[in-house]
Amino acid sequence: MTSTYRIIFFAGFLFYATGSVGQPVKSVQWFFNYEYLNRHEAILIITARIAPGWHLYSQYMEEGGPQRTRIEFKESSDFILVGKAEEKGNRDVFHDELYEMEIAWFSGEVSFEQRIYFTKPQLKVQGMIEYMTCDNHMCVPARQAIYFDLHR
Repeated sequence: MTSTYRIIFFAGFLFYATGSVGQPVKSVQWFFNYEYLNRHEAILIITARIAPGWHLYSQYMEEGGPQRTRIEFKESSDFILVGKAEEKGNRDVFHDELYEMEIAWFSGEVSFEQRIYFTKPQLKVQGMIEYMTCDNHMCVPARQAIYFDLHR
């Protein structure tokens, strides 16, 4: 390879490599849906599709470990939360030596299902998810807005 081709190849490699610097990591995609149970109850379904090689921490772990998933709904007189959000997905639980505690995380896909009781036929539910995803090299804390527009 001549030195001119080496320079062009190296410059192209640098351009390609630096093009990804500063790009946000897309380790999870969020989807929102709901199902009516009856005239006054529904289940809000928050689904996380987690990229291969990544995992998302459970919301049900002790304090003092990695950042667990936190789902908070904005208070409203239009609905009340019934119980806690249930987690449905590929959940792994193990003892972590670093934190000296049980850790639970999800890979692939997980759904958080929150039951609500409401009085209006149409309502908006808003909130925020705080979470952290990790792979074998890094962890990325993030936030995701929650928005549901329920109507019959």
